Amino acid sequence: MMPYQVGGDFISAEDLVESVEAWRQRKELCEDVDYLESKGGMPWLYRGLQTDPKYGIRSDSIPARIAQFGSNEIPRDPPKSNNSS
Repeated sequence: MMPYQVGGDFISAEDLVESVEAWRQRKELCEDVDYLESKGGMPWLYRGLQTDPKYGIRSDSIPARIAQFGSNEIPRDPPKSNNSS
């Protein structure tokens, strides 16, 4: 692939794509931060998650959270059977 000139330097197309993607991610992060701040910042987020930044979630809320969201576990694959039936 042909190198591209950026300023006085030449960079490969792969490096250019990586650079553009990094800028896109930074822009997206800035938009997320702006949205969070427009809603009330971290206090708004803590209220929405029903948690406390110092103490975490209340232990008495765990059964309701599991009922609503499921357990916070990655399901295991069932063991492979040795049966050749």
